[in-house]
Amino acid sequence: MLNRFSTQILVAHANPMRAIRFLFPPLLFLCCWLLLPPHAAWAQEQSEQDSAERWLVPDFYVGAYGSLAGVTQSGLIQPDYFAASRRTAPTSSIFTEGYGIGGAIGLLFEVPLDRVFALGLRAGYESRGADLVKNYRNETEVKGPTGATIPADVEGTVVNSYGVLNATPYLYFGPVGFPLYFEVGPTILLPLNGSYNYTEKITDPANAQFRLNSQTARTLDDGEITGQQSVFGVTVATGINIPLSEQFKFFLEVQYSPVFDNITNNLRSGEEWKATNFSGTIGFRYAIGGDWYQVIPPSPPIARKPDTSKKGGTDPAAIPDTLFEAGAVTPEGLKDTVILSKRKIQSTEFHALLPYVFFERDSAVIPARYKQLDKKSVKNFEIERLPRGNTIGVYHQLLNIIGQRLRRNSRATITVTGCLSQFETDTTLARRRAEAVRDYIINTWRIRANRVELAVRGLPANPSLSEVDTAEGARENQRVEIYAKDLSLLAPVRLPDTATLGTAGLIRFLPTTGGEPDSTKELNAWSLDVTVGDSVITDAKSGYGTPPKQIDFEVERRPGLNLTDTVKISSKLTIRDSMDNVMEREQSKRVVIVQEEEYEEEREVIDGKYVDTYTLLLFGFDQQDIQDFSRQATAIMQDRITPQSVVRVIGHTDRIGLPPYNKALSQRRADAAAEALGIPVKETIGRGEKDLLYDNELPEGRYYCRTVTVIVETPVNPTASTTAKDRGIGVN
Repeated sequence: MLNRFSTQILVAHANPMRAIRFLFPPLLFLCCWLLLPPHAAWAQEQSEQDSAERWLVPDFYVGAYGSLAGVTQSGLIQPDYFAASRRTAPTSSIFTEGYGIGGAIGLLFEVPLDRVFALGLRAGYESRGADLVKNYRNETEVKGPTGATIPADVEGTVVNSYGVLNATPYLYFGPVGFPLYFEVGPTILLPLNGSYNYTEKITDPANAQFRLNSQTARTLDDGEITGQQSVFGVTVATGINIPLSEQFKFFLEVQYSPVFDNITNNLRSGEEWKATNFSGTIGFRYAIGGDWYQVIPPSPPIARKPDTSKKGGTDPAAIPDTLFEAGAVTPEGLKDTVILSKRKIQSTEFHALLPYVFFERDSAVIPARYKQLDKKSVKNFEIERLPRGNTIGVYHQLLNIIGQRLRRNSRATITVTGCLSQFETDTTLARRRAEAVRDYIINTWRIRANRVELAVRGLPANPSLSEVDTAEGARENQRVEIYAKDLSLLAPVRLPDTATLGTAGLIRFLPTTGGEPDSTKELNAWSLDVTVGDSVITDAKSGYGTPPKQIDFEVERRPGLNLTDTVKISSKLTIRDSMDNVMEREQSKRVVIVQEEEYEEEREVIDGKYVDTYTLLLFGFDQQDIQDFSRQATAIMQDRITPQSVVRVIGHTDRIGLPPYNKALSQRRADAAAEALGIPVKETIGRGEKDLLYDNELPEGRYYCRTVTVIVETPVNPTASTTAKDRGIGVN
């Protein structure tokens, strides 16, 4: 190895062009690493900042790259491999090494496994050509000035081009807080083209010529590299990512790619010919989809002011925390305890959710009646704040309801199935419909693609096939069905009175910033963390410069915040200087909010009885079995049913079909619902298509008519108050 390296140095010294090619790989490596430090420091700073804020784990990256490489071809190749040279070139002189400049261009695809690891694939065109050079003593084919044969030093050169398709699957490792990433993976090179040109020139003596052409140089062969084969190797790389936006990253890396196999299989035993690349690469990665994550660092300990009354030092544990005033805003002024009075609210509404999206004939465009949001509006959407009193209006928010429920339940998955009607012939239409629904949920609600499975079929599993009205039945089959193993994703929509979601109270904090700060830097910013019960709202209020003398904070009602228990509210004010050092930290006194009693629901009362009406159970076309996604509604109704309740069930149908048949079908639906409730029912009635509940011009209107109305009458002052659910009746 040392002898070979010494020989290369001597040859390079004798030929400046050879020197450039020989030194290119290490010079390229050095230049890339000289470029890394300023970017590495920047990348590390960004990484540390991101670790305290948020980061994106995309569904996948796509990108492109280009590289400039130093190529080293090594081997033991007899000159007679190059066919025409067999007549003249001595076999004792062999080619051992060559150097060249190559490059590559290609695409990449990368799937993050988490924040640190990813699996990827790079594929593209790569050039690994080089100049093989040998020197030997020719004693038979060179003549001197007199025409006599003389010995001469001859340099033989094989200039070859070698183009391949490079495919490299790899493992990506990018430690958090470290500026560099690393990649390693197997490489396969598939030959695309290969050719060579074999020439010789006399280097000494200067006045010698080849006998055959009376020139100082000659061409011995020019042709294709025969016997090219697939070559396996390995690629290792290290580099840095330079983010240009939240989704777009520029990267710079160095890469080493040795191979295990020969370029050609036409070599003799003991011969070899391999091409190794050492390259500098630039490229970009673009993130597609994914979820944002955030880590909130723990707050530093509360700063305490020094106690100058003691000599010989201060015991920090003996110094009380600084407390500033706080109180709830009331008409009588600030109070440290507020009691909210009892108030009446409307009853909670429940609306059945039909998990179907209906399309126009031969169309894969989601109809405009289905409400779609842009990405910025998603954060303001709340299921609980949908307008009340309109079941079809709630249904048209189906895609947003499913999207928000998937966001709230991070483990849940769904399947979207595209379907066709019996009159549609485009075989791609079902897939395009399913993709339209899937893409909206994934892209708008930022749901990982692996949580939304795609399926296609012809007619739905339970199609609407009518001999009476085939057109309306066909419109119902032009749909996408949403299925979830976790039926809570398809549960009836609960709409409470928005009064239970509003502001519970206004808390006013009165901070003081007295005392000289320990820092000599200029005061820069402040932030207020508010604790409500057992929850901490970080940076609930913030600003620059000196904190205001009063800071107001609204306590929002939210699920899980039970105001009938005592809720304690406090805050922590942090002040920082221009170097982001904590200058001071103070805590507020506690404020208590408590509600006297639970809200009192306003319920319909007729003849001394509460009357609750439900239309939550849905049925398929021409079916009397309750849909699986609809069965969970029975528990909602059982909450209102007591031993004193009188229950009536009325069955309904849509307008498709003959009236006598529809009336009988609605009776069977009423009987099935009564059985599902699992309680005594006073009467079941089938009304057929009489008094249609919804507009039957739309497929969803007809589907929502395939239901039952459950009427529960309960005395206002019952002697017993346990519900059917409490007694375990019919709970499933």
